[in-house]
Amino acid sequence: MAALQSHPGNALPPGKVQRVFRAGPFAALMMADNGLYLAESGWSISPAWRDALDAGGVIAVSAEMDGVTWIAHQKGLFHLEQGQLAELRIGGASVLGLTAIAVAPALDGGKAVWFAQGDVLSYAEQVAR
Repeated sequence: MAALQSHPGNALPPGKVQRVFRAGPFAALMMADNGLYLAESGWSISPAWRDALDAGGVIAVSAEMDGVTWIAHQKGLFHLEQGQLAELRIGGASVLGLTAIAVAPALDGGKAVWFAQGDVLSYAEQVAR
C-alpha cells in the first residue's frame, strides 16, 4: 500500500478525496476538495481540462478497457481520451439531465455509451474513429 503524492506541477494539492472512479486500465479520476484530479503512476495530477468541469457536478463515470472514460456531468456528457476532454453534443446541444451512464455494446454490438435522463434510456454508438 502506498499513498499518492500531489504532482509538483499541480497549482493546488487535491485536498480531501471524496470519490474515486476507474478511468481506464492504469488511472483513476478523483473528485477532491480542490477539484478533479487523475491518479496515475503514483501521482495525483491536475489535468489541463480540470477547470472545465467542477467536481461537484460529476454524476457518474464509466470507463472502457482501452482507457476511454465517459463523464456524466451537470454540464453534459464528456469523453476523455489520451488526456483530451471533449463533449458529446446531440444536434449541437449538450446532453443535460443525466442520471446514469454505462459503457456497453450498442444493439448491433458496436462500441457505445448508454445514458439515462430520468426515465429515458438512450445510447450513442461510435461509428467512426
